[in-house]
Amino acid sequence: GEELKKTTYSVEELGQRLHFYKQNQCTLFIDNYKFKEIKRLLINLNVKGSVRERPNGLLELRVWLDGKRCSIYGNSEEELVQKFKTKSKERKKKQPSKTVAKITLYGWLDKWVKVYKVDTVKERTLYAIEHCISKHIKSIFLDTALSSLQPLEIEENLKRISSTRMRKYSYQILNEAYKKAVALKLVKENPFAFVDVPKHESVKGVPLTVEEQTKLKEQLADSEYRGYFLFLLFSGCRRGEGLAAQWEDVDFTKNRLFVRGTKTKNSRSYIPLFDELRCLLKELWNVGSSGRIFNFTEHQVEIAFKKLCPVHHIHDLRHTFATNCIEAGVELKAVQSWLRHTTITMTADTYAHATDKYLDSEAKKLSKK
Repeated sequence: GEELKKTTYSVEELGQRLHFYKQNQCTLFIDNYKFKEIKRLLINLNVKGSVRERPNGLLELRVWLDGKRCSIYGNSEEELVQKFKTKSKERKKKQPSKTVAKITLYGWLDKWVKVYKVDTVKERTLYAIEHCISKHIKSIFLDTALSSLQPLEIEENLKRISSTRMRKYSYQILNEAYKKAVALKLVKENPFAFVDVPKHESVKGVPLTVEEQTKLKEQLADSEYRGYFLFLLFSGCRRGEGLAAQWEDVDFTKNRLFVRGTKTKNSRSYIPLFDELRCLLKELWNVGSSGRIFNFTEHQVEIAFKKLCPVHHIHDLRHTFATNCIEAGVELKAVQSWLRHTTITMTADTYAHATDKYLDSEAKKLSKK
């Protein structure tokens, strides 16, 4: 630094000096001036303030921090400096860190999945979340600052997702991620709180007809997926439940199968080994068999089923099982138990499909009476 030789400067001269020192990152030394340590501190920190000695001998440092004036009192200059430094540290803690300010939408979604989802949700759910983020959210939303996303922009982007189911699912994922960001004080508010929840009407599955079931069985004759698809058709299990099934869940002695639920607690229960299901498992079982019965991924079985049955979804096999039960005259309460539904209404409304053949047979009963 350079020591100032003159003791008095005009306002213009002092301004030029201060500008020079600031531009060249020099330290300004003020000599022959009361409270020079405090003055030097204020100049170096670029803080507006002044210091004076009150009539009672107490020193008062008045500074402007974050647009507000505050006073610091002390018995000596050293005490004022220490208190000012303490207050400055508290001020820095309250300010948002540069790391927080740099967090982007993509960065936060990746971290949110890794920290809060990987070890807390089932494999199938994790796959669905990651798939939705990569295929839909990241293809529609720009990787902007987390705090810059606005409600109007969100609604416009969500409408660009053609599938109403994925549109609603994308909203749910983003809304949950932003709620956590608010809780962690990464953003001040959740913009999704001001966005209308996208509407989606669930489409009921369509069971396979008798002819379609026969054709499917013929196509599966030489397929590696034969056992898996027939297992779903004969048990009514969901796709994930079939993949999670293990040989230790099969009890040939008590003639029952433990279903490892993938949705709710009620979905974890036993179902009977129906004749076709028992024969299939006996055929697949070998001495010493253990672990998972079917070693496929959800992606593999999804693609394989679409090739075999283009007009149906895998879940339609569950609908087919329910319809076959109803047409066989099984009581709806029993079907509810086997499908592991919480209410009989869900079973009746969603899975009890009535075919023309079944309706004709029921009509004949009334005619006979």
